[in-house]
Amino acid sequence: MNPGLLRSLLLGVVTGVILISCGGGGSTNLASNNSGGIGGTGVVYGPIQGFGSIFVNDLEIDIATAGITTDGSTVDESALKLGMVVKVEGTFDPNNLTGTATAVTYKDNLEGPITSLNPLVVLGQTIIISSTTNFENNLKIGDLAVGNVIEVSGLIDSAGNIQATHVEKKFDVFNTGSTVIEVKGTIQNLDAINGTFKINNLDIDYLTAGATIPQAGLTEGQYVEAKGMSFDISGKLIATSIDIEDEGIGSEAGHDGDYVELKGFVTSILPLNQFKLDNQVVETSTATRYEGGTSNDIQVGTRLEVQGTIANGILDAQKISIEGSDNESSGEGG
Repeated sequence: MNPGLLRSLLLGVVTGVILISCGGGGSTNLASNNSGGIGGTGVVYGPIQGFGSIFVNDLEIDIATAGITTDGSTVDESALKLGMVVKVEGTFDPNNLTGTATAVTYKDNLEGPITSLNPLVVLGQTIIISSTTNFENNLKIGDLAVGNVIEVSGLIDSAGNIQATHVEKKFDVFNTGSTVIEVKGTIQNLDAINGTFKINNLDIDYLTAGATIPQAGLTEGQYVEAKGMSFDISGKLIATSIDIEDEGIGSEAGHDGDYVELKGFVTSILPLNQFKLDNQVVETSTATRYEGGTSNDIQVGTRLEVQGTIANGILDAQKISIEGSDNESSGEGG
């Protein structure tokens, strides 16, 4: 397909994140760019929309000289698939819709066996399939069966569901003790005495197998990745490792002062004129400008685009565009 036509067809379909900082000496005043474009070095985060280079958030990005990793392993560009949510570091010219990557990083949301088909549930996480979900290898939702091990990449909506942009079947069946499974999410109901917690509807036991955990221990509300190779008789994941994952742009080191353009779902309303867009804390002020609605439209489940700057891990919103709700983008399809 012609890359220009592909870009036009996909414009506005994929929800993602764009974060780009000014490069070099920082002489560019990004906030005053009247065209709405931001340029220089930085990061683009979102699902892969197409190839011929790669297209992410409507930018055509050259990855010929980029280092590419998936779940910590170095790979070549053939490992990248349509719909995978990636973080791309490099230099970008949004006015010309181009970029050159120095690094591309992919981490899936989960990989594990299907326990339910309607709704689609894997490792206690509900997966929302839409007309924009890419199934690898000509797979269709009707081809999946309970027990298949699948990999899912997507964006988290206000209910904690994964709005899937990429689904790939890895194995026909789960083999205890040899198939590695993994899931990312927020620690809930932490019981440090018994060594258990939940990620949505999945119970996780990190004591039985002596899972490696962060030196400082685990705390309620942390965003983590749990890995294991077995379940107990009740369906609890017996974890072999628990690792802390970055939660939101602000949690990643080195972004203070960066200009941010972030698209996502409002997942919670916080005190002091703050809310969470996916896992990123956003703060509004009297200087915040609104398009497509007002501050009253910022509710859990609303889909927004936020522009601003990061300070102390918080996105200071300069402009908020109200785009819709998660229900409008989550129809069952595929």
